[in-house]
Parts: sequence; C-alpha cells; structure tokens
Amino acid sequence: MRINVLVVEDDPITAEDISEVLQECGMHVVDRVSSGEMALEVVRSKKPDVILMDVNLEGELDGVVTASMLNETDSIPLIYLTANSDKVTALRAINTHPSAFITKPFDESHVVYAIELAFSNHLKEIFESEQQTFKAQESIFLKRGDIFEKVMLEDILYIQADGSYSHVYTKNGKYASSNNLNSVCKNLTLPSFLRVHRSYVVNTNNVTGFDVDFVYFDDQYIPYSKNNKEELLRRFKRMT
Repeated sequence: MRINVLVVEDDPITAEDISEVLQECGMHVVDRVSSGEMALEVVRSKKPDVILMDVNLEGELDGVVTASMLNETDSIPLIYLTANSDKVTALRAINTHPSAFITKPFDESHVVYAIELAFSNHLKEIFESEQQTFKAQESIFLKRGDIFEKVMLEDILYIQADGSYSHVYTKNGKYASSNNLNSVCKNLTLPSFLRVHRSYVVNTNNVTGFDVDFVYFDDQYIPYSKNNKEELLRRFKRMT
C-alpha cells in the first residue's frame, strides 16, 4: 500500500530533497507547502496518510499551532522536522502527540523509517479501535487487504486460530483479526458461537451439516475435537 505524505516545509530546497527521497522509496507526496494555512487546506482536500511538519513556517501559524488545529478535526500521524531543539519548542511539540520528532540535519533513511512506522502504528490503532468487541454487537470491522470492512456477526461462519492472529471466515469471504483465538473467545458472548476445537470457533447458526469428524458450511468444513463433541451435538436437534 502506497503511503501518501504531505510535506510542510518552508525551505524549498529541503522540501524538494525530501520529496525526491520519499518518491524513490515508493511513497506519494500529495503536496509540498510552506505554511500552516496551506497545510490545513491540503489536509482537507487530499487527506494524506502522514504529515511531515517543520516547526518554523511561513505565515501566522507555525508547525505546532498547525498540528494542534489538525488534531481537533483529523487523526493523521504527524512527524516534526525542525532545527529547533530547545526545551520550549520540544514541550510544545510533544503536547500535540506527534509520531516522531526529528531534528535537522537528519538522515534521510530515518525520515523514511519514521514515516513507515507512524503509518503502520496508525493502521494498527484504527484496527483495534474500530474492531468492536463481539459482545452484544451486531457488526464489527475486520480487515481484508488494506480495507476495514463492516461484517455482520450473523454472517460469520467460523474463526480459525493462526498463532497470535485469527482468520474470520464469513459468507462473503475471509478477514484478518489481530486478536488470538483465546482473546476472541473471551468476547464471544452470543449463544450461537461455540468453540469446537483448540483452533476453531464456529457460528452454529451457519452450520449446514456434521459427521463424526467435521463440521460443514456448505462446501467448507473444519474439524471438531472429541472434547467438544457432546456440546456441539447438543446444539443440534437430531433425528436418529
């Protein structure tokens, strides 16, 4: 996924050099601006993923004031690039909760790494905040590719453990979860969900069949363990 970066820098040579480095690394520079006022306009119109912000800017707004204003309306990772490393400036900047604070002169590779880390952490925060707990919720947000999609709980077929992660299989496809299966199970209070194996939780409402070894969801099937067999079979009305 290409990272869209806004460069806010009043030195045109520095801005151009940074932009070239970012583009060479596969990033997209949505714009280069020299003032806080211009930065606010670009953020509204182009929605960057990450902002590189110098503290000293043209116009009435410096970088810290601009960042404070952005925090009121947007949640975008921001990295300060500045020659000012005095305590007063640092404290003002810290209060805006930046992803990083890089002083000039700087190593270009550090800037690239800071952007990648800020973007990655931001995605993780979005995933964790928007992925609602399964308790009494009708839907959750799950990740498929680079997109977080709304998934109705009733559409979940089963959930599979994958180490510290989980895969959620639904009627519409497969999604990723950053929670392990044990964490998921703690939040699965809806009665239709049942753990049938150390690696699987099923939505019994969507089971289409079962035999002595497997639970079926039309053309998909997963194993269930002997320890869970009694509870699984109790959920289904059988005619023998």
